[in-house]
Amino acid sequence: MMLVSEILSNANGLIENGFNDKAITLLADNFQQQNESPQIHFQLIHLLQQQGDFENSEKVLFDAEKKFAGLLQLILFRSSQSKGIGNHPQSIQYLYQYLEVNQENPIVWATLGQLLEQLNRLPELEELFNKIPQTFTTRPLIALVKAKLFRRQSKLPAALEILNDIEDYPNNQWLSASIDFEYSRIFDKLGEYNKAWDSATEANNSTANVWPKRWQQSDQIGLMLKQYSKQPISQNDAKSKQQSPCFIIGFPRSGTTLLDRILESHSNIVVINEEPLIEGIVNQLGGFDYFSKLEKLTVEETQYFRKQYFSQLKTIQPNFSEDNIIIDKLPLNLLYIPLINTIFPESRIILSIRHPIDSCLSCYFQEFVAAPALAKFLSFESSVDFYQQLFSSTEFYLEKNSNVFNIRYEDILSDLESSLTGLLEFLGLDWQPQLENFHQHSENKPINTPSYHQVVQPLYKDSVYRWKNYEKYCSSANKKLNYWIDKFGYSEK
Repeated sequence: MMLVSEILSNANGLIENGFNDKAITLLADNFQQQNESPQIHFQLIHLLQQQGDFENSEKVLFDAEKKFAGLLQLILFRSSQSKGIGNHPQSIQYLYQYLEVNQENPIVWATLGQLLEQLNRLPELEELFNKIPQTFTTRPLIALVKAKLFRRQSKLPAALEILNDIEDYPNNQWLSASIDFEYSRIFDKLGEYNKAWDSATEANNSTANVWPKRWQQSDQIGLMLKQYSKQPISQNDAKSKQQSPCFIIGFPRSGTTLLDRILESHSNIVVINEEPLIEGIVNQLGGFDYFSKLEKLTVEETQYFRKQYFSQLKTIQPNFSEDNIIIDKLPLNLLYIPLINTIFPESRIILSIRHPIDSCLSCYFQEFVAAPALAKFLSFESSVDFYQQLFSSTEFYLEKNSNVFNIRYEDILSDLESSLTGLLEFLGLDWQPQLENFHQHSENKPINTPSYHQVVQPLYKDSVYRWKNYEKYCSSANKKLNYWIDKFGYSEK
């Protein structure tokens, strides 16, 4: 039997090289034998929660609570667990519970501040800063949250001053990236676009240093897209009496979150927000090699995947009724449009479109949660190349599907009701007045996307044709994306 220190060392080595699944297997094989040290439990819970496997993290956490009852760390894991399953108010309550016992942990103050900011509870966040011990207010993570608060309150010089006072931590690339991303947001708002670009570049360089190199060097997505032949996939009799979901897809940062927040305010719509239900089917079909198996799917196999999809859907949204329109929103489901056409041939698809350069630019300026597909956005050039490859590979399947509705982000911002009229007709729904006040509907709802702070505001046009502020950096992008700029109706803009 390996020592705890040896198990943890081996697991950490696997994690550093991006093999989180293997680390989880190693820890899972050993945690039940541990009755004296909670460290294997803690590491395993952390990894499972990070992977989004909250069913198994709950089992390990429950075992840890039985064996190591009373440890304050367990309260923090309960907070993370609650956040992971969508119970954000409970997550916050656990953090407050921890602070009632121990106020000397600056990480907990920072975590609570980050969560309040992400949930748009800014008055409560402002009050929190009156309670944080003064000695902690200059800690980098806490100062960073305060800078974000000031930026969102339009106190830009004050936000900049806070960032300037944060001590440099060259050995913490994660922190350096977060600080530089915040600099880029502030400089962008101040109209100092060269500094904003330089800050985003520094942030992405720091991110590249800590994300697994194999994510950046591998092009499995590109190889998958190259398999997409311009031949229609033979349709088996996949249609079902069971309702089909509607899908919102698009390039990341193309307005999909805004669209789902607007539509979710409709009384007949239920939105499933960024759950990897389609990706789960892809993985069962061989992951990146799934395409070669599509044409061979039998009717029975197709029906099996449909039933599995709805079974998982009910665990996420148990109260939806047959009268609701289910909208599955995950932008990069665009990668799997051939599969969606095959498994759900009668489904309606909403393609959210934004000026191609604006989409790529916004991805470059965005601090994403680590994921292999998002390594494409660590440079502006690779973002542009990914856009070109993604739409070139999926164009045929989008055009062969007669149930695709294109809607432009800029049109929504320009005239919400007019732009939604056709979409609502496409969905078989009528206009409802609350659609216009969608931001009020979103205020108290968790939004687990980078747009969390934008979609709780009334519509604004600051981000329209933002790329023109960075035009000198975008000349090659303009040439590479010219076909899509023209196709999506932006050639005269």
